[in-house]
Amino acid sequence: MLLAATPGAATDGGYAAPDPPQAAPSSAAQATPATAEQAAAAQPTYYESAVGASSVDVLASPAAQVPTSLAIVDASATAQFTALSLVGDRREWQLQLSGFSRRHERVDAVYDMVLVLPLPALADGRDGFQAVGRGVAVVEGALDKAVPLIYGGEKVVLKRNVGLEKTLLPGLSTASSGAAGLPDLAGTGYHWTAWDAIIPRDASYGDSVQAGATLRYQASAAATAPDPDDPRFAAYLITWIPALPASVPPYAVRIDVTGAAP
Repeated sequence: MLLAATPGAATDGGYAAPDPPQAAPSSAAQATPATAEQAAAAQPTYYESAVGASSVDVLASPAAQVPTSLAIVDASATAQFTALSLVGDRREWQLQLSGFSRRHERVDAVYDMVLVLPLPALADGRDGFQAVGRGVAVVEGALDKAVPLIYGGEKVVLKRNVGLEKTLLPGLSTASSGAAGLPDLAGTGYHWTAWDAIIPRDASYGDSVQAGATLRYQASAAATAPDPDDPRFAAYLITWIPALPASVPPYAVRIDVTGAAP
């Protein structure tokens, strides 16, 4: 299933379909103009445009292939690495994602929410870090009053998925595909890692999702934070419907890395 048209990127991290030809407004319409929020809500979300329907009732076949490109948009969200306590030759770090906002998809489907993070790697390609805790805890609200994000009646925690790192991520590398995907981190001392959760759509959720997330990990005392001036470093939140054909690029939000906190 191919995208019928490439939707235009919207400033809120969502997608807006091209405006159809408009007839002259009636006097009633002129009297009650739509608000910006109402106008945005009337626009189809990314997967509504891609699928042309409000539900995905197909199942991925056993031979289904993973996608090899992403539909990437920039977000106002940031990823900040903060060095914490030092114990011997190991230091604990905190990765804080904040300011994330995205329109809530209206397509009834099962989604794989994949957070792709650059984390320290050894020279031989193995992990140069060890996660502390269960994984990436997703929260909502101001940082000083953040509470766990409840979606579909459950707290959202993204856990490390090495299987996705071996199957999905290699095909999304710009070095291998040449399409919109993940930059090559070879030689940077970092590699891409995948953290995910399978989430059925919660129809009771509002029109937008606003959240943050935290991951703590330990690394060598010599490890440093990613260079915020290197465009290869970013975090990506991929909203993927695995049931769709590989020809539909999953929606991905690019999150800028900022300077390390003192």
